Amino acid sequence: MVVSVKRMSLAAFLCAVCILCFSACSGRDEDVRQADSIRIAPYVYSEEESRLLDMLRMKNDVGIVEVQAPSSVKEMVVSAYSLDTENAIWQLKREGSLGFDADHPLLTGNVVIYLKSTPDIRFIVNLLGSVEYQTEDIVPEHVSSLNAMWAFLSEEISADSEEELPIGMIGYTGGNSFEAMDLQDFYTPENLSGYDSVYAVTVRFPLF
Repeated sequence: MVVSVKRMSLAAFLCAVCILCFSACSGRDEDVRQADSIRIAPYVYSEEESRLLDMLRMKNDVGIVEVQAPSSVKEMVVSAYSLDTENAIWQLKREGSLGFDADHPLLTGNVVIYLKSTPDIRFIVNLLGSVEYQTEDIVPEHVSSLNAMWAFLSEEISADSEEELPIGMIGYTGGNSFEAMDLQDFYTPENLSGYDSVYAVTVRFPLF
């Protein structure tokens, strides 16, 4: 989807995230799969949550992925990157991690990502508590005059240990002609050369 980016109210964002985090943190036991697998899946909004995001015009701005960490996982690491488009190299801008005790029980939670309309990239990790991270101001100042295309995780995946998985990505351009964005482009950043700026959020699960 391509849109003209508009500034959104910070208060509206915080309101939406607080409600969504509360709902997502409550857990969905029926969705828990095999206890020995690392699972990542898009969060399915309830009717009430969808109405809230529609009302705030943020339906496409917020992405939530559910995560499942078995006892073999020692930590969850969430990272935010900016792409050096000239050299097709990802540059780490912010990283947050949660460490777990050995032999911990199966853990379930989520990551809330906000990628649009602000000069920074924000993500909130809800697992054994809630921690918010954000980058410094890395998004172009003239973002409101640019077009944006983004991608969030859209299907459930079972992750391998140490594998870094993109869960959200957004690209900005002043032009009107560029390729559609896919999360798999994280592994082939040369495919993103048509964008002026690109940002990505990833997650990985190191083992003991």
